[in-house]
Amino acid sequence: MALVVLEGTAKTFVGMCIEAYQAFRNFLSGAHPHGCNVVMEKPSGETCEFYFPFKNVIFYGKILLRDDHKRVVIFSTHRPLKGKLSCE
Repeated sequence: MALVVLEGTAKTFVGMCIEAYQAFRNFLSGAHPHGCNVVMEKPSGETCEFYFPFKNVIFYGKILLRDDHKRVVIFSTHRPLKGKLSCE
């Protein structure tokens, strides 16, 4: 019985991750995504933070565009821990 509960929980978690990723991607692909540049020592590339909508709630996201401009690293996607972005 416990295995079924764990399996269902895992499926729910994976489903939420996929939904959050889609909301994240939709925001970044929109007409006017906005956010703040963030300075990070490593890894090299251009890092940005922003708020995006997910299930009628505001979420925080942070990504890194690698130097080759072909790869993106998702650092964060969660409920905001602060009231403002670093550039506000």
